[in-house]
Amino acid sequence: LQLICSYTAVTGEFVIGVNIQAKINGQFKTIARFNTPSLPLNASLTDDGNYLKDRVTLTNPTTISTDFAVMQFSEIACEDETEYMCNVAYTGSSGSATENSGVTNISVKDSVRNVKVTTFPSSPTFSEGSGPITLTCTSDGNPAVTDYTWHKESNTRVSLGTGPTYVINNVVVNETDNYICVVSIYNPLTQNPHTQWRERERERGVPPVDIRDNNPNEHF
Repeated sequence: LQLICSYTAVTGEFVIGVNIQAKINGQFKTIARFNTPSLPLNASLTDDGNYLKDRVTLTNPTTISTDFAVMQFSEIACEDETEYMCNVAYTGSSGSATENSGVTNISVKDSVRNVKVTTFPSSPTFSEGSGPITLTCTSDGNPAVTDYTWHKESNTRVSLGTGPTYVINNVVVNETDNYICVVSIYNPLTQNPHTQWRERERERGVPPVDIRDNNPNEHF
């Protein structure tokens, strides 16, 4: 992926510098500075653009009249999704001035990651007949995950429910199990849902939902 700032100076004007700006926290800030042959310095990232370090290559223009500056991405991150524009500084017989380009956007699509299941109340064991147990599934992705399906590890073919939370209202011994949250995200580039089976609670160090019989002797 490249961001290219191109320019053409009119007769009698000379471009002396080019900036690429990104919208950060609601404001456009310069993230990279480029120089023309009139100022033979290397292009560089600004303090506001340091998050791009080791992920972009900057190429200076080679003329002062008609040329372009290039920011080449070697790796894209979610934080790159924002608006960008160019700012060109030039000088001529009437003095120095700057001009901004139109705005362009980078849209970053990311697969599902960091899927995690938490239990409330947080307890290693639950008593039969106690209050409801709420399981909550969280994840990261862009676009945001909206499709959640719940299964028991002992029978993954059967769906228990959908949505980011699953509530065990019938707190009985035979509900003891590892509960699995399956998340799906629609990938507009492939037009297929991306599905990732994660996370079993025990894989995260959280115990399975373990429901104990309060009166085991009554069954004898």
